[in-house]
Amino acid sequence: MSLPNPIPLPAWVQTTLWVQWPVASLLYFSRKFPEPFSIRMVGKRNFVVFSAPDAVEELFTKFTSAGNEELRPFLGDNSLFLLQGMEHTKHRQLLMPLFRGERMRWHAEVMERVVAAAARRMRPGQWVDVNALMQKITIEIIIISLFGVETGGKFEFLRDKMADLVRMANGPAMFFEFLRKDLGPLSPGRKICRTLDEIEKSVLAEILERKGDEAAAKLDAISILLSGKQENRLTPMELLDEIKTILAGGHESAAASLAWALHLIQRDAGVMEKVQCEVHAANRAATTAEEVGMNTVSYLNAVCSETLRIYPAVPVVDRRLFSRARFQGREFPVGVRLAACSYLTHRRKDLFPEPEVFIPERFQEKRFSPFEFYPFGGGNRRCIGAQFAPFQIKVVLFCLLSKVRFEPYSGKKVSVVQRGLTFGPSAANTLRIAEVMT
Repeated sequence: MSLPNPIPLPAWVQTTLWVQWPVASLLYFSRKFPEPFSIRMVGKRNFVVFSAPDAVEELFTKFTSAGNEELRPFLGDNSLFLLQGMEHTKHRQLLMPLFRGERMRWHAEVMERVVAAAARRMRPGQWVDVNALMQKITIEIIIISLFGVETGGKFEFLRDKMADLVRMANGPAMFFEFLRKDLGPLSPGRKICRTLDEIEKSVLAEILERKGDEAAAKLDAISILLSGKQENRLTPMELLDEIKTILAGGHESAAASLAWALHLIQRDAGVMEKVQCEVHAANRAATTAEEVGMNTVSYLNAVCSETLRIYPAVPVVDRRLFSRARFQGREFPVGVRLAACSYLTHRRKDLFPEPEVFIPERFQEKRFSPFEFYPFGGGNRRCIGAQFAPFQIKVVLFCLLSKVRFEPYSGKKVSVVQRGLTFGPSAANTLRIAEVMT
């Protein structure tokens, strides 16, 4: 059974193009081939890509089985990204409370402390690597949120190892399986496997050390997940895989989104002035960081949404077919991945006039459907951090811009690079500090 509008290039060429020039390749394919068009990746992975809201709605409401097999070596068999059916539902229900309710105030306080520490290390005139800054901030936030430790050897070990793993997993290793395997001392997979093994051993030791502590009153994720009713608890190995999932998915997409947001704010003088005015007003009114994060009608919220429109945290969301299925009037065979591309949907001129222009006001003037604007996917597999991620973006930006004033962006052009499963800014994303407020 042939797939619609296939790209006439070998799978390894298409995969290489995606790794090296993801946005340019995607935009070129979308302009040259009518939707839906089909992309072949190495490992016999076939993606049928579309962006029309009616197709997105059918995908999210009719199909429930994700693929994500390329993540199994990193996250394990028990990851929410890989589970199907009832097991997926069970894990999702147990993990969702970690990112909602009364814990949001605690999360905001953690973010404030991490950003304040980062700001104290800054000096006027200093050039800042925005990507590295946001990665460091988000890694520290997620480690504290998961483990409840903020200093010491355990914190530093996990922070450094996670940063190493993220660097190694970005790019080709995520898409070419042989690069992830330990094929000997000179193979690129040797360090990936060893780093992942060190992280797993450390996390599992922490889980086993705390296991059975019924009196846990802390708000970190491990304490909460281990202190629930026995019948609702995850096994140590299940918890290990979900902790790895949150570590991997909980900071990399947030780091990229924060880096993009700061770049887009500083690049536009009008946006920068509006954001600074709102930040100053919130500080004068003694508004808490939690209140800023929960505010869904602020200009900062619109900035967050517009950032996620232009650079969605999850640029492609797919559903894998485990049986033949009919979709959008076509028959598709087993194994095909039907892929909704938020990156393309968010650039449809019929939905977002002047789609390449950063216009936060569009989110204050109109409410978009979950099939027009879906930076975190949709349906039963929508990211469990879909509410938490914008909260974190707003809180971190608010705390950072309350303490640091950057010069308007005037550097080299910032391009899009592949960072794991998301699109991040290139290394040219740097800013110069104008002032640090005490």
